Amino acid sequence: MREHRPVTTGRIIAGIDGSSGADAALRWAAGEADIRDAELVALMAWGYLDQHPVPGHEGFDPSYGQADAEEAATEYVARALGSPHRPVTVQAVCDLPARALLEAAAGADLLVMGARGVGGFRGLLVGSVTQRCLNETTIPLVLVHEAHLGDPSGPVLVGVDGSDNAAVAFRWAHDEARRRGTHLKALYAWQEPMGGGESFGLVVDDAALEEAAVDTVEKAATTDRGAGSVTVERVAARGRAAPVLIEESASAAIVVVGHRGHRRWGRVALGSVAQQVAHHSRCPVVVVPPPA
Repeated sequence: MREHRPVTTGRIIAGIDGSSGADAALRWAAGEADIRDAELVALMAWGYLDQHPVPGHEGFDPSYGQADAEEAATEYVARALGSPHRPVTVQAVCDLPARALLEAAAGADLLVMGARGVGGFRGLLVGSVTQRCLNETTIPLVLVHEAHLGDPSGPVLVGVDGSDNAAVAFRWAHDEARRRGTHLKALYAWQEPMGGGESFGLVVDDAALEEAAVDTVEKAATTDRGAGSVTVERVAARGRAAPVLIEESASAAIVVVGHRGHRRWGRVALGSVAQQVAHHSRCPVVVVPPPA
């Protein structure tokens, strides 16, 4: 009997900029497009002061235009993918990188970015393109660290905590594990109250805390995802959520976290756990936003 997997067709947007980090992200996106039987769009944003030259023609070019950008983007894709299994749509857009990516991603299945790049894709500092996309994405965003591409044979790791946002992330991770034909590892991290409770005259019952953690992950991992449901490994680990997820990510194919953001100065700020995992994960990170 053939294993049931979700029937998926759709579109994956990958940001490219000529950097090795963006190349790694594009290769990851190409593999995911094969898994999903999805269209892959490689998008490069450019501007007069943000030029992306064809290799061998570096330097500012006062006559740089759309044709040059398209040539460079096509060259970057060929360098990263060689002869891909499926056609790749290459787009060069004259716009600010974050705006170009977020607009292109509207209605897509995934937005894939490298954690390091050049120009607009430099680093994960506040105000960077990556950070803005993490904060403002309305679709799952995959962040690929060039040096940490994950274990292809590993599980899909997902952080759960009993929240609605974590439940959305769990459902996404469950379907992804089914597509990949691997198992799902649902992890809930627990710890004693800050200060251990002794400073408030409280007696901390570690056994009760652990039992509650096990119950939380058990409820979170209960799914009605239908035929072909994957094996779900349930883990209640002692420690702070971000460090535990980062440590476990070393043996995972991908790690999935919910976007537990909040409003700050009129913008949506990414939750601290997702932020830390996005910075330090040892495999690609998928940040799943809450439903619109």
